Amino acid sequence: MVDFQKVDASLLDRMCSVAKLTLNTSEKKKFLAEMSEILAAFGTVEEAYVGDTPPAYHPTAVENIWRDDTIIKKSKLDIGKNTNALEDGYVVGPKLV
Repeated sequence: MVDFQKVDASLLDRMCSVAKLTLNTSEKKKFLAEMSEILAAFGTVEEAYVGDTPPAYHPTAVENIWRDDTIIKKSKLDIGKNTNALEDGYVVGPKLV
């Protein structure tokens, strides 16, 4: 099993092959140093004492702010009040072809 807390050349080679990247020697040295630094930063976050605090998924409470939907029954005659383009109780639009 790979120890992801330890970044070495073999892990970097494996990541490059998965990502289909080709790095030269100087780029590999640079990325090894940067990844070690990033993992060290995550290590300090892991050390933070949180006690019995539950994980926070949302910074504020999630509430439903929408109104309840109400069904309003409309007849075909109500639809035609706002248009002159009616034919057999249906709204007629322009021809597309």
